[in-house]
Amino acid sequence: MSIQTAIYSRLSTDITVSGLVSQRIYPESSVEDVYPLIVYSVNREKDSSISVCTLHPYTLEIDVVAKSYDAATAIEAAVIAALDRKTFGTVSACTL
Repeated sequence: MSIQTAIYSRLSTDITVSGLVSQRIYPESSVEDVYPLIVYSVNREKDSSISVCTLHPYTLEIDVVAKSYDAATAIEAAVIAALDRKTFGTVSACTL
C-alpha cells in the first residue's frame, strides 16, 4: 500500500470526514467546483536509516476548500483527528 493510498483510505473511511466532504478527497488537485473538498499531496523527503527500519519521511500537505470559514475549520479538525498519531500498519517489523 502506498502512503497516498493509506491517506486516502483513512480520510475516506472516517465517518466524520466523509460526513463533511462525502468522497470529494483528491490527490494533488481537483477539477470539481463542488464544495467542500480536500486536496492532499505527499512529498518524499531524504531517507534515513534507524535500527532495522529504513524510514522514509514524508511531508503531507492538506488543503481544505469550503464555502465558509466555519465549514473549513470543522473539516480541518476532522482531518487532524483522523490522521494525528495514527498508525497505518506494520511492514517488516516497522510500524507505519
